[in-house]
Amino acid sequence: MSERTGMVIPIHDAQDPMVVGTKARSLSLLDRAGLPVPAGFCIVASVYREHAARSGVDSLRAILRQVPSDAPDLALSPILQRIRAAITHTPLDPEMEKEVLASFAALGSSSVSVRSSVTEADMPSGPLVGRHGTYFAAGPDAMLRSVKHCWASLWGNAVWAHRLHTQLSETEVNVAVVVQHLVPASASGVVFTADPQTGDPSRIVIDSCFGLGEAIVAGTVPPDRFTLSRDRLRLTSSELHPKHVRLTIDDEGAVVQRMVVPELVHSPSMTEAETRATATLALRAEPLVDGPAVVEFALADGVAWMLQARPLVIGR
Repeated sequence: MSERTGMVIPIHDAQDPMVVGTKARSLSLLDRAGLPVPAGFCIVASVYREHAARSGVDSLRAILRQVPSDAPDLALSPILQRIRAAITHTPLDPEMEKEVLASFAALGSSSVSVRSSVTEADMPSGPLVGRHGTYFAAGPDAMLRSVKHCWASLWGNAVWAHRLHTQLSETEVNVAVVVQHLVPASASGVVFTADPQTGDPSRIVIDSCFGLGEAIVAGTVPPDRFTLSRDRLRLTSSELHPKHVRLTIDDEGAVVQRMVVPELVHSPSMTEAETRATATLALRAEPLVDGPAVVEFALADGVAWMLQARPLVIGR
C-alpha cells in the first residue's frame, strides 16, 4: 500500500462508504461475516477525483451546468461523451498505476472483475443498480483500462439523467473501483431472501443461469427461477427456461460466449442441493443489510461465492 495516500486497500478493510463506495463496503461486510468473497482490492474514490481533475472534468462539467435540465438528450449527450473521453484518454498517475499493478500481481489471478463502487447513498437499491460500469479483464493492461471505464461510467447518459431528476447534479458523487478474482462460475445468479414482487418472507427466490451471471443482466438468456420455503429450505417450484449460451472464461483468461451443449439447454442451471446451500448463505447476509436481501452469487467447484448484497426493494 502506498505510504503517501493509501490509494488501494484490501476488500476486508473497505469500511467507509464515502471512501470506498457502497459496493466495496458491502463486500467488506460479507467478508468480515465469514462469507465466501472472492479475493480483491479497492481503488479508493479519491483516486478518481484526482484523475478527473487532471482530465479537465471540472471545466467540462461547468459547460454541462449551462444546459437547461429539461434540454433534450441531443444537447446533453455530446458533453457527457466529451467527459467520458477525457477520463478514458488521460494517462493514469504513474504512482497510482504502480500500486494498482502491485495489488493485481498479488491477487495471482489473470482474470478479474472490475466494478464501480459509487459513494452516493441511494445507489445500492436505487434505479441505477447495474448502470455503473462492470467489466471483465484478462491481464494487467485490460484491468487498468477497465478502471478508467468504471470512472467514466459515472457520466453515462442515464446516470446523469437520474442525477438531474433527483436534484443530485450539484452533489459531489464519486466512484471507487473494486477489482476481484473472477470466479470461473458453472452457474451464477441472484438470491432474493423474500419474494421480490410481494415481499413475502416465507419464500426465497433464486434466478440463475449457466456460467457468469452477466448473461442474465444483458438479457442474453432468460434465467431459471427456483423458489424455496424459508422454514425448511425446501424447493417448492422450479421454472426452467432454455439456455442456449453461457459466458465463460477461455484459456487466455478472457470472458467469451459459448454455446450450451444441446442436452443441457433445458436442464436446470442449479441442483436442488446447490439452491439450498446458496439460500443458506444468502440468509446470513440479511443482518448486514437490515432485512431482506438481494445477493449476487457465483457457483464454482461446490462453493457459492458471494459477489454483492444489498437491501431488497419490493417490486423493483
